[in-house]
Amino acid sequence: MFKKLQNKYIKLTSEKNFAEIISGSSLSFLSKIINLVIGLLFSILITRWYGAEAMGIYSLVTVFMMFAGLISLLGLNTSIVRMIPEYIAKFSIVAAQKISYKFYKIVFFLSLLTAVIAYFSADLIAIYIFKKEFMSFLFTLAALFIVPQALMSLNTQIIRSLKEIKILTVLEVTTSILKVLTLIILHSFISDKYTSVYALFISNFIMAIISAYIVHELFSARIKNVTIQNYYSNLKVKSIFSTSLPMFLTSGMVMLILQIDILMLSMYSTLKDVGIYAVVVKLASLSIFVTAAINTMAGPKFSELFYSNKLQELEKMAKQTTKLALTVSIPLMLLTVLFGKYLLHVFGAEFVEGYETLIILIISLLISTAAGSEGYFLNMTGHERAYNKILLFSVFVNIVVNYFLIPIYGMEGAAIASLISKGIWMLIASLYIKKKFGFYICYVPFVIGHKA
Repeated sequence: MFKKLQNKYIKLTSEKNFAEIISGSSLSFLSKIINLVIGLLFSILITRWYGAEAMGIYSLVTVFMMFAGLISLLGLNTSIVRMIPEYIAKFSIVAAQKISYKFYKIVFFLSLLTAVIAYFSADLIAIYIFKKEFMSFLFTLAALFIVPQALMSLNTQIIRSLKEIKILTVLEVTTSILKVLTLIILHSFISDKYTSVYALFISNFIMAIISAYIVHELFSARIKNVTIQNYYSNLKVKSIFSTSLPMFLTSGMVMLILQIDILMLSMYSTLKDVGIYAVVVKLASLSIFVTAAINTMAGPKFSELFYSNKLQELEKMAKQTTKLALTVSIPLMLLTVLFGKYLLHVFGAEFVEGYETLIILIISLLISTAAGSEGYFLNMTGHERAYNKILLFSVFVNIVVNYFLIPIYGMEGAAIASLISKGIWMLIASLYIKKKFGFYICYVPFVIGHKA
């Protein structure tokens, strides 16, 4: 049995494209493990020191910052992952650097505008949307950190697009460690339920500066070692947005699907329930960190193969990554279900009531893992608009189901809504890929299989 698995691994890694995914994913895989452990430690510190309500406050502020970041970037952080490899291949590293400068200017303007609007809308959001007046102060404070967060996100994606996965790994781990250290230090001086939010803001600000320095050094080093430069014609802002806006809609729809549960729980339930649900989501995510690691490398590779017109290699690589992700994730999902109650108890006795929710979310994640990297695949192959329509419909289903189920079933209702909407999302996306490309990238044993 071991010999058979070993031979299959050797066969897979002997293929250049998939070997690149494996090698890059291995580093990202290590990063995801470390970040998950540190992230869980951060959550445990919050729940043990301040309780489930504090975790709910932190989760709501985090979602607020996510949506502010989404508007600040308008899909630019996704499109740059596609554009930099494309322009390096067609022109030069200088062309890629010039594109990044233009992206910086646009993101700075958009994030500053978003920050101003968020600052003056904080009371409205806290009182009339979430009906939690005390959150107004935190939303106002969050507005001040929107610009550095947006720039940090753009820097991270530039590093990813340059395929500097080792540096990206170190950066991600450093961000997680810094957040925990900041929380511990602040806890010594400020011991209230808002301390975790302060730690988030401070650590993000510091990492924005560090990531900007890293990007500058990466471009400088590469340009220094190149003697012949092939410049590109001036890229218009209109052209950038024609690519970025569909991706912004995609990112927005994905974020809504992933975060609408937290938002609607915040509107129709207590912050304690929000805190418990947030912890359950983190535990469920333990089982799919392999998928996230693979996607980190798969996105740019999809773009590279598609625009090089290597469609057979693209098909093979997409299928292989799906099968690998599912094969590794299933045992982790089973372990999470078996030991779920014990894991939840680590955060506090009150969190055990989220066990049924955990099981529902695991089933939802199983569906999305089996579907493969459909979002990355469609985005990186020029099918953003079709994917947006699929996501828009899924978001509509998610909101409607949440609206009816959360007031009755609470956390379980939110988890069921996630399960239903993800199922619809993945099914339609799979059928669309089959129609356009002639193959499935999803993997369902005994139904839709892949040859190794």
